Amino acid sequence: GSAAPRAAPRDLPPPPPPRTVELVEIDAGVPVVPDAPPPEPPHLACEPGMAAELAAPPDPTWACVRPSGARHGPFVTLFPDGSIAIAGGYKDGALDGAWERHRPSGAVIETGSYAAGQKTGTWRMFGPTGAVLGEYEMMAGTGTEKVWFDDGTLYAERGMRAGVADGVERIEAPDGAPLVAAQWAA
Repeated sequence: GSAAPRAAPRDLPPPPPPRTVELVEIDAGVPVVPDAPPPEPPHLACEPGMAAELAAPPDPTWACVRPSGARHGPFVTLFPDGSIAIAGGYKDGALDGAWERHRPSGAVIETGSYAAGQKTGTWRMFGPTGAVLGEYEMMAGTGTEKVWFDDGTLYAERGMRAGVADGVERIEAPDGAPLVAAQWAA
């Protein structure tokens, strides 16, 4: 049969004129002046021959870096006010050792550890009062990651294999109603 007539392609509107921006708002409304000198590095105990370097914007992470560019040693990711959001370590460019995430107040939200870039061992989440909300086990990036609401209700869980989503993923509303149900395959 004959093909239906095709609509004429539409012309795209012209791009807007470039804008000059003096300040950029990031997280929590903290103004940043573009091209400003980097902030002072936090104190990181880097090995001799390495230096603490700030990651490329917008990543607010400071890490000990080898001359080759590989992260090796402690790192911190900062909130806009300069307090620690995440603290951990790298070994030869891969996450390695103890890891913890903080609330803006400084209270710990989550703890765990990495080995060769993979979650391993016991991972715990903490509520606003410091109470343990729940925990799960990982072995070389394999297990079921879990996240809880501040009241201790399970929010999400996702199967992982060698650091990649693999298996069932569920995300639930505070009342337990399913929001997402998925099946991952590597």
